[in-house]
Amino acid sequence: MWQEAYDEDNDIINTNQNKGIIAERAVSSRRNNILINDDIDIQEVSETKATKTDSDEKCEFTAGSSKSNISSIDSAFQRLASTLQEGFNLPKPELLTFDGKPINYTKFIKNFETNVENRVGDDQMRLSYLIQYCKGEAKSSIEDCVLLEPTDGYKRARSILYSRYGRSHIIARSYIEKLVYGTQINAQDLDSLSQLSLDMQKCEITLSQLGFISDIDNSDNLRKIVKRLPMHLRVKWVDIAHSITESGREPRFTDLTKFIDQKSRIAASMYGLDLTKEKADIKGSSGMRNKPHDYVREKVSTYATNNLHTSENVKHEQKCICCNGTCRYIEFCSKFKSMNLADRLKFVSRNRLCYNCLKGKHFANSCRKPKSCTVSDCNVKHNLFITQLGKTRV
Repeated sequence: MWQEAYDEDNDIINTNQNKGIIAERAVSSRRNNILINDDIDIQEVSETKATKTDSDEKCEFTAGSSKSNISSIDSAFQRLASTLQEGFNLPKPELLTFDGKPINYTKFIKNFETNVENRVGDDQMRLSYLIQYCKGEAKSSIEDCVLLEPTDGYKRARSILYSRYGRSHIIARSYIEKLVYGTQINAQDLDSLSQLSLDMQKCEITLSQLGFISDIDNSDNLRKIVKRLPMHLRVKWVDIAHSITESGREPRFTDLTKFIDQKSRIAASMYGLDLTKEKADIKGSSGMRNKPHDYVREKVSTYATNNLHTSENVKHEQKCICCNGTCRYIEFCSKFKSMNLADRLKFVSRNRLCYNCLKGKHFANSCRKPKSCTVSDCNVKHNLFITQLGKTRV
């Protein structure tokens, strides 16, 4: 019994020891497991953080690219909206017409290409618009192109217009002839001077683009243009041309263009207009416009004073064309009165006298004297001396 009790006590102690060892092992194992699990959790957390960081970066990149796409789309819509708004608000562009003058060909074609050819893809519509915006001789020259195929007809119409009006030498010649053979400009005609300046600037731009500026630069053309200017501008141009020649070169068309443009702007200024008006008033006050009667009287008096002796001699030397006497008018000439009707008519016709007044060498229908015939039923202007007592009409 003691032995059994001893054995039982040993078994309990051993069991307790074993339990303690097991417990210690369990605790250590648990501790190790906790440490391992902690490491695994830390690693998982770091991996999770890294994954989260990568995903955030991917999300941020995707969001940025989407934002840029959205902004580009918004800008495109804004441009489209602004274009539509301009199309509704701005007036419709006005197309130029072509009248067959070569000087208008270049700007017409540029305007047509911008507003029609670049916007319309159908050649048939292009040809229709081209015929519509031409007139006169230019229109009649391309009307029959509608009988061809649309593409061939449009090309043929453009070729006809170019060959007739658009060649460079034709355009250059038209500009030069307009400037060289224009009318003389009056000193007070500011509009004509301004128009000349504008035409010269157009000519310079067009011929420089066509490569024909040398055709207008020769001295003969420049001299003809200068002769159209008023005398006071010609005097000023002589000084400028001389200064250019002294500098070592000949005057060019551009020099004359600048000179005329400057003078036209000066004449059109406030002080230039005042000066022109004062000159016109002075000229009008001294001419026949304001004092016609005084002017005529002064002219007649001066002429009479200068030719006093000559007039007196002519007056004393006047003789009757019929009797060579001192008869003042042929109606008072006794010789003329003694003639028969046929001789009087021959005399009047031979000397080309008026049938009404018998004084001047003009026709009776333009005579300023009243009708000499006193017969009641006679409506013809004639003198009684060339009728049978007023009954025979001439």
